[in-house]
Amino acid sequence: MSAGSIAGARKWPKGHRFEDFAVGQVFEHHWGRTINEGDNSLFSTLTLSYNPHYFNVEFAKAHGHPGVVVNPLLVFLTAFGLSVEDLSEAGGLFLESMRSRTTSRCTPAIR
Repeated sequence: MSAGSIAGARKWPKGHRFEDFAVGQVFEHHWGRTINEGDNSLFSTLTLSYNPHYFNVEFAKAHGHPGVVVNPLLVFLTAFGLSVEDLSEAGGLFLESMRSRTTSRCTPAIR
């Protein structure tokens, strides 16, 4: 790259600041992420989340689930990570993340 092209570059603004937010505002993220059984098993093992619902299909089925259940912390952290570019990359805080909740159970994608 030439010095002229570097000097002509400008920083593209990302994210929002506190003043940009409005109550009830909805963000559609362009990213997506599929969580599979391997993701769930690895995450649960590394975080010492030894709940049999996350590993044992028969146990999960005996408790009314269609298969293993995705660790809710993995779901939260995945959604949280995908939101960084829109919500906090400009240096703002993660507002109200402690009130987040999962409204339905999640099962891994099977292909």
